Amino acid sequence: MGFGSKHDSDGESTDVREYTSPVSRNDVLICATHGKIYAVHKHSGARIWRADFPKGSSSIFSVGSMGSVVSIFITDQDDLIICSSGKTASLNLYTGAVNWVNKMKGFGHEEVSIVCTPGQAFNSQHSNYNNPRYSAPEYNAPEAYNNPGFINPEYNNNYPGYNNQGHCDPGYNNGGYRPPPGYPQRSVAVVGSGGNIMGIDVRSGEELWRFDCPKGGYKIPSILVDPQGTIVYVGCGTRLYCLEAMTGQLQWQVRVSKSHSGLDYMTMATPWSSRLTAEVHTSFNTSPSAQIMSTERTAAYADAGASVAGAGA
Repeated sequence: MGFGSKHDSDGESTDVREYTSPVSRNDVLICATHGKIYAVHKHSGARIWRADFPKGSSSIFSVGSMGSVVSIFITDQDDLIICSSGKTASLNLYTGAVNWVNKMKGFGHEEVSIVCTPGQAFNSQHSNYNNPRYSAPEYNAPEAYNNPGFINPEYNNNYPGYNNQGHCDPGYNNGGYRPPPGYPQRSVAVVGSGGNIMGIDVRSGEELWRFDCPKGGYKIPSILVDPQGTIVYVGCGTRLYCLEAMTGQLQWQVRVSKSHSGLDYMTMATPWSSRLTAEVHTSFNTSPSAQIMSTERTAAYADAGASVAGAGA
């Protein structure tokens, strides 16, 4: 186990232990704060590398994350995808070297939510259990779910009609959605900000498609991917959208709520995403809604304090 010491300059003076021995993917913990990204050795706490959020250009007008919240996602090919201030970038998981930067033209400069589809489709039929929804090796499916006549109440309200004949829940039921022959299984980074969604090729950083959430407002969208990586669910405001992952084509949309009061953010989960937390589901790391609200509240309190001070002057 190798350690080194290095003087750091994150705005303060500190002695940082650095891990100098080779590492594997199981050794790495990625942290992001104050607009910077850090790789930490999980078993010792030593730093493996540190990186600023990349600018993506040598122009004097280009900036990184400006100290904002950084969303992070590690793909199953060990690509580290990071998002902040209306930009998405890919770093080498082991060195922090920049692979590419996508400036997400037209998406503004706010926080970005990020989820990546798997590089290879998960076949839910290949399971030791009768119910593919609960096919994780550690999980024993409840007896009721193995009953052929059992209907999961989650899909028993005709919204949408997954139990209707001829309409299969994509990715979960046997006989459900399957990619057509020759369907490319490259990983797609699905990013969202300001009521918009973009699909980015994880390998090249090239924009594949974009989707403007109709009537969804301008809040940060939450994103969830099905196990096969072919379907993307997007929640924005009171609207839910189902998109085809490789093309961004809209499959269906629905208004989940008619409420006009309260906070206009949506969070999502399915039994699959909740069970397999290593898969994708709404979290503070991938959709930093909670951090955004905290920032907004802090700004509101500062404005209120300034108003009170001004009135008393």
